[in-house]
Amino acid sequence: MKIAICGKMCSGKTYISKKIIDKHPRYNVYSYGNKVKDIAIDLFDMKTKDRSLIILVASKLREINPDVWSNYVLKQVKNHDNCIIDDLRFQNELDGLLDDSSDWLFIKLNISKKLQEERIKNLYPNNYNDHIRNNDHVSEKNDLDFKDNKVLNIDCDNIKDIDNVINNLQL
Repeated sequence: MKIAICGKMCSGKTYISKKIIDKHPRYNVYSYGNKVKDIAIDLFDMKTKDRSLIILVASKLREINPDVWSNYVLKQVKNHDNCIIDDLRFQNELDGLLDDSSDWLFIKLNISKKLQEERIKNLYPNNYNDHIRNNDHVSEKNDLDFKDNKVLNIDCDNIKDIDNVINNLQL
């Protein structure tokens, strides 16, 4: 089974991915955003995570081809059954997965604004303002249309709830 996780920044997408892999080591993680980060590091000498730069690079390439990131990840997961996409954020990315005809489990993470800001400040103490400033970017809306596909909604304000859901997943 393939898994795609969506949620706002610091909602726990990476945490859940790691928990699934701890329990099911046959899984591998793929990300839309990792290639963007690689480009920002290679071409712009990004030393620490610069969310504004990452958004700009991703958006500019999306202007050339709206499906550039979707196509990139779809090629990576095409011949793999046990994969996790840990950063589903845009409708066209979801549509690409729905068109893929694979068996996808969609996990949607929900987080309160207060807890999200606390996590951002803890994770990015030196540049949390850049992340908070980009909280209104379209990539942070978390309002994808799953078109009647089953979605596992998880409230990320309680770590025990997340762990219980992960422990009960039948993969």
